[in-house]
Amino acid sequence: MGERVHNLWAQFGVGMMVVLFGCVATLAGLGWRAQPGFVVAVAAPRAATLLTDFYAPEKASDGVSTRWTTGQATITIPNNAWQQMPQIRLSIADSARTVTTTIHIGQMQVLVPMVTSTRIVSLLLPRTNASGIQTLTLSTPVIQLAGDERTLGIRMRQIAVLGQPWGWPAPLWWGLMAWLCIVGAWLGRLIVMARWAWLGALIYGPVVLLAMMLSDMVNVDQWFAAWAGIAVLVLVGAWLMHRFAPLALVRGWVVVLSLRLIGITYPTFAGHDYLIHLRRVFLFRDGSWTMAAHPYEFGRRQSLILPLYYRLADGLGSLLGYHLAMHLIIVLCETGLGLAVWALLRRSGVTPLLALFSGLIVLGLPISSAVLWWSFMQQITAHVFTVVIAYMVIRRDQRGAYVAAGMLAGVALTHIGEAMVAAVWYGLLRVCESDRFTRAWWGRTVPVLAAGLLLIPIYASFFVNVGQAHGGLINPDLASVWPRMQTAFMVGFAPFPWVAVVVLLALAIRVAWRTTVPWILTAGLFFCVELVTQAQVRYIYTVAPLMAVGMANVLVPIWRKGWAGRILVGLCIGFVAWVSLSLWVDAVLGLQKPRIDGLTH
Repeated sequence: MGERVHNLWAQFGVGMMVVLFGCVATLAGLGWRAQPGFVVAVAAPRAATLLTDFYAPEKASDGVSTRWTTGQATITIPNNAWQQMPQIRLSIADSARTVTTTIHIGQMQVLVPMVTSTRIVSLLLPRTNASGIQTLTLSTPVIQLAGDERTLGIRMRQIAVLGQPWGWPAPLWWGLMAWLCIVGAWLGRLIVMARWAWLGALIYGPVVLLAMMLSDMVNVDQWFAAWAGIAVLVLVGAWLMHRFAPLALVRGWVVVLSLRLIGITYPTFAGHDYLIHLRRVFLFRDGSWTMAAHPYEFGRRQSLILPLYYRLADGLGSLLGYHLAMHLIIVLCETGLGLAVWALLRRSGVTPLLALFSGLIVLGLPISSAVLWWSFMQQITAHVFTVVIAYMVIRRDQRGAYVAAGMLAGVALTHIGEAMVAAVWYGLLRVCESDRFTRAWWGRTVPVLAAGLLLIPIYASFFVNVGQAHGGLINPDLASVWPRMQTAFMVGFAPFPWVAVVVLLALAIRVAWRTTVPWILTAGLFFCVELVTQAQVRYIYTVAPLMAVGMANVLVPIWRKGWAGRILVGLCIGFVAWVSLSLWVDAVLGLQKPRIDGLTH
């Protein structure tokens, strides 16, 4: 390993690394000196993360959108550690009364009389510590308007932070930038095999800095520190993956993983269901194995919330912080799905090119960006292990049988819907084996049966209670279920028309039928279950990778037509990835919720 690392380092040369660092450091200095601060309308969606105890936006009489404060509201000002004394300007709408608002900034208190006309309040903020965060607390005597039950303070229109041009970053951040440049250069060489790895420097240097300069809500030091730390995962992961996966798939995995990690460390990122899962982490600390809930995917019937993901998140969260730890687990699992699908197909005897295209398409599927932003943490974690279980079954050896039994038990302790998918898929794969019901076949079955028997007490309450709500388990309301399912197909199978899924699945049957037929039957079974029970068991997560296999089956013959075919294949895979990337960027930077209509009803 030491010789290999030395060879990789020698390929760059010390001189080139110095040039890369010098260029990026220069851009960093120019960027910080030219930092203009930011101006944001309080009614804009991106302002929501800055405001606490503000009411929803509404239009004033002059047509300008504003927000009312409560009696005591808070404004958080990030990203001003680089300033000597930044200036903040608050644009406040007509107050409809004369009142005094008290603004608290650290140890400073400012009394600001409000009048019945629009006014601008300008303040010089004191120097901050390295975090660069300032908190302004606005205390105002409240009123109630006729016909309005809210207690209202003042109406605010706009927040502006104006930077001074002489601030420079601390030496620590220069060191972090140097480290990111080295990481970027190494990964750039891995991705494009460029002699001087210029693409890596572009990705991890000026592009990151430009994003920070253009964003008005980036906490520079926290984002840099978090990304510089977890960038080690990309380096180590790329080295490990390259030992058994093809280089092209490793490159795709590195790009997707990097974008995900940049996203989850971005200061304004917060998965939609994160607080729900965080609450469960602490509830499971009492040592219980299950909790009762009424999730959407079981038609609001009583179901089980299982502990394994939350126990892992609790342990890792004590080291890294819960927000980063919980999202880090699902990012690694979500990006690992493409690698797992590739391994499953290769083990099934599929050609290397078809397996490669399948893995790349799975990495780029838009449904992955959507479920990651919505923080379907249990499902994402369990789903990749379901595919790994299928891989272990295809191995058809005793070691694989024990691993499959352990992982099936793990899935069964993570998410109940995914456990059903894994159990059915496992059973169908075993039935399709050529040596079924022989002594060797039963020898590979016993470990899984033993694991299942141990889990019966945990699942007993679910099977007793699942049919006790909404008029029983069987409830085939096609008039309402079918339109929702169509919407789920449209969202889950994007960017492909959902009617094309049937064709793609038919094509997938041609690919190692002993693997793909049980795969299709598993999804088809739970499709029928939803029709008659309104209980969606996440089967769309199972269909989406299978659809990628069918698409890859179309692309392989095109690839073999020469350069024109290869360009067309690249455009097809790139288009899928572009749709997914646009969802992820809009969700992280633009605070736009990706569509999941019908995926969790």
